[in-house]
Amino acid sequence: MYKFENELISVKENFDYNNLVQIENITRTWFQLMINLNESPKIRSFFANEDFKGEVIGETLEVRLTDDENDIYNDWEVTATEYTRHFLTSGLSIYEITKLTDDQTEHDPSISELGLSPTEKLQTLVITADSSEDATELLRKLSSSKHFEVVNLHRWVGCGMQIPSTAKLHLDPNIVWPILEFVSKVGDNEYKYRIENSSNVIRWSINGDESNALPNSSGNNGAVVVQDKIVQGQAKGEFSIKGNVVTDSVQLTLPYTCASFDILTKINLGEGNDEQLVIFTS
Repeated sequence: MYKFENELISVKENFDYNNLVQIENITRTWFQLMINLNESPKIRSFFANEDFKGEVIGETLEVRLTDDENDIYNDWEVTATEYTRHFLTSGLSIYEITKLTDDQTEHDPSISELGLSPTEKLQTLVITADSSEDATELLRKLSSSKHFEVVNLHRWVGCGMQIPSTAKLHLDPNIVWPILEFVSKVGDNEYKYRIENSSNVIRWSINGDESNALPNSSGNNGAVVVQDKIVQGQAKGEFSIKGNVVTDSVQLTLPYTCASFDILTKINLGEGNDEQLVIFTS
């Protein structure tokens, strides 16, 4: 085991079989989740909101020229929903409820209290680990009622991640590895932390305000790196943050692998020869 520590952060690394099991479980279920979201736009609507923030002028597709390589005109915004965290952690079940008759005799006040309409023909009820007993009891009543049809639209066991309930979630279609950013108060100063996963690497960086000098520049930028094939897929980096983390500053940015943000790319390198054609998606 290797350990590094300074005034702002403590980092340990190790590898064992238990790490391998946890890595495999989280990674596998994450990609299964992305597949499910691609296969069902309806399920995807519970996981994320996709909104175009730019101004639409003329045709839907257009060619834009720019001299600035950083100007990518990405005006799409992806935001988490109230259920995103449950997809990633302990899971959820989505039920589709169809009202079969107009009979109001089965009206239960808890229907309105739980955000459901007693009159709508088709609506959904989402059950999570945080759902109240009233929600599960209402689901049981509706399932046994002749006036309603209840179908389990989707049951997801969760990815097994552990995410504080206060952390803000951000979804980004332009990255492939997660990034955690937050601020910690150490003494009288505040420092911005960034911890980023990559392929066989966990990188960290710490930056102080312009008015505050970092107490020790050594180790304020670093990485946990896998250098041995035997250790690959079993490594774990454990970070302990010094000071007091500002709760509302914590943001976890996750990759959002979705075909709706892909553009088919066809490049003709020549004529009359298949070897001169390149076709791919991102």
